[in-house]
Amino acid sequence: MLLRSPRRIITIRKSLVIFSCLILSVVFLQQLSFQAQTVYLNLSFNIANIVNVQSNNVEDVKYRIQLFKGKCLSSADGSVVSAMFCEPNKKQSFKTTFDGKLKFDRTGKCLQRSNISLPYPGYSLRLGDCSKAAQFDVVDGVHIRLISDIQDVPSKQLCVTPAFVNDTKQSYTIEAISSPKQGGLVSLLPCHDQYSTIHLKPEHIFMKDREALLQPPSSPDPTCNYPACAINKRAPPVKYQPLHSTAHRCKTLSDCVTVVTKTARRPHLVARLAQSFRDVKGYDLPIIAVDDGGEPYSSEVMQNLSRFKNVNYIISNDTDLGIALGRKMAVEQVKTKYFFLLDDDSVVNNRTNIEQMVEILETTDAALIGGRITDSAEFAGLLRFELSNLDGKRRLTLYKNACLKLNETVEHFPNCMRCDITTNVFMARTRDILEVGGWSKELKIVEHKDLFLRLKAAQKKVVYCPDFQIFNVKQEKKERDEEYQKKRFSRFNLMKGWFNNIWTVDGTSELFFKRMSDDIQRRIENES
Repeated sequence: MLLRSPRRIITIRKSLVIFSCLILSVVFLQQLSFQAQTVYLNLSFNIANIVNVQSNNVEDVKYRIQLFKGKCLSSADGSVVSAMFCEPNKKQSFKTTFDGKLKFDRTGKCLQRSNISLPYPGYSLRLGDCSKAAQFDVVDGVHIRLISDIQDVPSKQLCVTPAFVNDTKQSYTIEAISSPKQGGLVSLLPCHDQYSTIHLKPEHIFMKDREALLQPPSSPDPTCNYPACAINKRAPPVKYQPLHSTAHRCKTLSDCVTVVTKTARRPHLVARLAQSFRDVKGYDLPIIAVDDGGEPYSSEVMQNLSRFKNVNYIISNDTDLGIALGRKMAVEQVKTKYFFLLDDDSVVNNRTNIEQMVEILETTDAALIGGRITDSAEFAGLLRFELSNLDGKRRLTLYKNACLKLNETVEHFPNCMRCDITTNVFMARTRDILEVGGWSKELKIVEHKDLFLRLKAAQKKVVYCPDFQIFNVKQEKKERDEEYQKKRFSRFNLMKGWFNNIWTVDGTSELFFKRMSDDIQRRIENES
């Protein structure tokens, strides 16, 4: 079944009624049927026109202002403005005023140009008296542009932009930068198409998205002292709890399991995946596939898809939906208590023991059962937030192969063991994934660890069964969508930056278990 979503473009103006409709549309998005799968909002407004649905006081509105790769516009000392990790335990939001000024919620001071001298054409920013503050024009997803200032500057050409001072023997210049460090400079610079990009996130939505970073620390750890370190606490061992009654057990797989996949203009791969169930397993399962928008498919493609009545093939109006949002949308449409996540270029094989995966979920308190890709390197492992002894930077480390080495097997399922993260081949409780919010929708790619960190923070239990496998069958080079591959490659660093800033780390690394320090191994064993 092929379903195409209608586009809704909403532009915010001065009217409170229109803005109220915007908020209601966003909330309603979570409940839409296939016929109205996606809602796209073009937000273009002057900051003075932002209003609060629940209050006539415009200054009640609070936003986190996120820079190009996800850091927040903030101030550590209440005066100097800089790029900081967006942390829910810190007050970093800005309010708005009727005359188009940005007021820092923690101090009540407003954003303005500093008297500190920078090389032309840059001007540093500070917080100060609102009566002397600048006025800004804000376009969400685009720029914060200076429109008036009491000082004589070319205001219409300047935007709030992360920057660095390039001081060499020959010159002294200020330049826009894509990845500001913690506490890095934010300035008024000529508007840059990319680096001046900002995103406004309402404070209540931000706090909901970042619940995982509000976990209370299990015990003081001098080696890891930032909020994400609390996520290191492991969930209790998986508990075997068979139902006393069989009344609520799965009778047929198709009533209990839905296959979920996100594709990017590759319907032939979705058809191949669906066919593999018939060829290998001898049955169909419901499949929900979410695709990016684009030119209409040919009649041949449509006819090929129509052979699979079990496939709900959803095409969004967004030509660049992204993996995280596409998967999240698909899971929100799942009606069964479990879903089976696969990439679109997967096919099942005779080691894809779906029945056993369901049995584990039916008889234990695990939230997710992950497998592996046949003939691939070992990936499943443990996730740890750490603080580098060398440079003091925050890091997230994946210790691959750690689950096999620790071998903390699940009762009655000796070939399965506790873990933190598996491949993107897994079966999960639909309810549990929705409870943790699924994936961070900002992540077009680099979304893998994000979901498993949310599960770990919520103490949801993950199980790894290496005997459960699928094939990953890549397309021949001549069949690949070169434009998509270029897009994916070009945005990798951007998405990696967003991921790091969502989880407030300077970087990530992947190591094999044997390189884990003895101290960390002891900590893990004590937590088990």
